[in-house]
Amino acid sequence: MDASALHNLIETLAGGRVVCLGDVMLDRFTYGAVSRVSPEAPIPVLRIERQAEMLGGAGNVARNLAALGVETVLIAAVGDDATGRRIAELSASEANITARLVVEADRSTTLKTRYVADGQQLLRADAETTAAVAAATAVDLLSALDAALTTADVLVLSDYAKGVLGNGVLGSAIEKATAAGVPVVADPKRRDIAAYAGATLLKPNVAELAAASGLACDDDAGVAAAAAKLLVGGGIAAMLVSRSGAGMSLVTAEGAVTHLPADAREVFDVSGAGDTVVATAAAALAVGAGLEQAARLANLAGGV
Repeated sequence: MDASALHNLIETLAGGRVVCLGDVMLDRFTYGAVSRVSPEAPIPVLRIERQAEMLGGAGNVARNLAALGVETVLIAAVGDDATGRRIAELSASEANITARLVVEADRSTTLKTRYVADGQQLLRADAETTAAVAAATAVDLLSALDAALTTADVLVLSDYAKGVLGNGVLGSAIEKATAAGVPVVADPKRRDIAAYAGATLLKPNVAELAAASGLACDDDAGVAAAAAKLLVGGGIAAMLVSRSGAGMSLVTAEGAVTHLPADAREVFDVSGAGDTVVATAAAALAVGAGLEQAARLANLAGGV
């Protein structure tokens, strides 16, 4: 895929319409400076200078889609708490995002707080619930999905194992998208890959692939073999495996394998890179790109 074709594809992304269903969370970043070690324990003392909050998890996928100009519907569950209300506020403020947030009264909304100094994370503190959503919440999520699929080009399932894409939602969501003729891109967290049967593109990282397949994924051949093992008879069309510094690998159920080298660069923090890959691949598929085109564009975006 040459630079001209890539540029042309990027220019068309704003015409896509994507639904993102999954685990939304609030990402809070606390920035400061460290100049001394605590006298109470061998830990750095962070002098707080500022804080920032943004949509995380499925919300970060939605933000990436919206940044590409894609009309995005975000469907997720939140609790009746301050974090959930903040997610609603942030969603409403984002251009190109329409949020369909189902409020579950007894649920705690996931909050991840990162403490950062000199561009590097010192600590991450998570407050979260991982229990499956209530049956009534699942019904409301799937009802919102039914409505959104009528105008969707692609469905993204952003699974962070926080309870939204449990047994009551995951399979039904894929079935509904398939019936509507809408391709499905899934970012898996379950080791049982069969749960995502019917997906068009599955995007595990190399550690998730190794855990799911039980095979070593130390090189190109190992990754291809592990992906092929899971794809054969698995009802999934293709797998895009993110491999950090080794790039990415696209493996199809028909046996085609494409290894994409990493766009090497020095980074301090890879937070959110997987969300960017998923969003970019989905955006490309939404405007008619093939799997290899989508994978190549996603690989470049992940590098950025």
